[in-house]
Amino acid sequence: MAETIDDVIDKLTEIVDWCKQNNSRMGYYTVLYRIVTKKIKTAILQGQFEHPARITQLDIIFANYFISAFTDYRLTGQCTQCWQLVFQLAKNSKLTILQHLMMGINVHVNYDLSLALIKIADEENLALLKKDFDKINTILLSLADQFACKIASIWQKTSFVDKWIGKIDRMTIAFMMKISRNQSWKYANQLSQINADSLTAEIVKLDHRVTKYGYIIIKARMFANMPFWFRGRPYLGTIPQIIAKLE
Repeated sequence: MAETIDDVIDKLTEIVDWCKQNNSRMGYYTVLYRIVTKKIKTAILQGQFEHPARITQLDIIFANYFISAFTDYRLTGQCTQCWQLVFQLAKNSKLTILQHLMMGINVHVNYDLSLALIKIADEENLALLKKDFDKINTILLSLADQFACKIASIWQKTSFVDKWIGKIDRMTIAFMMKISRNQSWKYANQLSQINADSLTAEIVKLDHRVTKYGYIIIKARMFANMPFWFRGRPYLGTIPQIIAKLE
C-alpha cells in the first residue's frame, strides 16, 4: 500500500507499465489519474490548501482504494462490483477511450472518494475540508482541456471536425468530474451520519448504485460514440502506444 504521494505515483507507474505490457485499456484511466496526482502534489507543495496534511492523507487513502482494487482483480479476479465492471470492460474494444475514462472516474470518484472522505474525517471535520475539496475540483477542471487534447491526438485527423469533437470531449470530462465529485461529497456526508452497525450495508448499496451508473455509461452510445460518427476513423496505434500518447 502507498504511504506517501510519491509512493502513489510510483505504484500508478507500475500499473501503467503493466497495462502496456499486457495490452490493458485500464492504462488509459491510470495514466490520466497519475497526471491528476502529480498536479495535486504540486498544489500541496505550493501551499494552495488550508489543510495540506489532511489533503495529503486523503490523496493517499483515495489512491489506495484504486491500487488495491486493481491488484486484487489482477491476482484473484475479485473486487467490488463497481470496479469489477470497469476491469471487465477494459477488454471491450468497442468502447471509446472517453467511455473508458468515464467508467474509471465514475467508480474511483463516486465510490472510492466517498469512502476515503469518511475514513479521514467525521461529520464535523468533513465540513472543514469543503474549501480544499472545492479547490481540488477547480484543479481537475483545469486539466480537462489537457485530457481532451490528449484524446484528440490519438484520432486520425479530419480538419475542423477535430476541434469540435475536442470541445465535446472536454465538456464530457469536465461534466463527469464535477458531477461525480459533487455526488461523492453528498455520499460521504450521508455515510458519516450512519452508525457503524449499518455502515457496511450502506456501502454495499453504494457499490450497487455506482455499478448502475457504469451501465448507463456503457449504454449511452448515441452520445459517447459521437466521435465515430464524425471521424469515421480508428485510433492511431496499439493499446501500449495509445497509453504512451496519453502520458
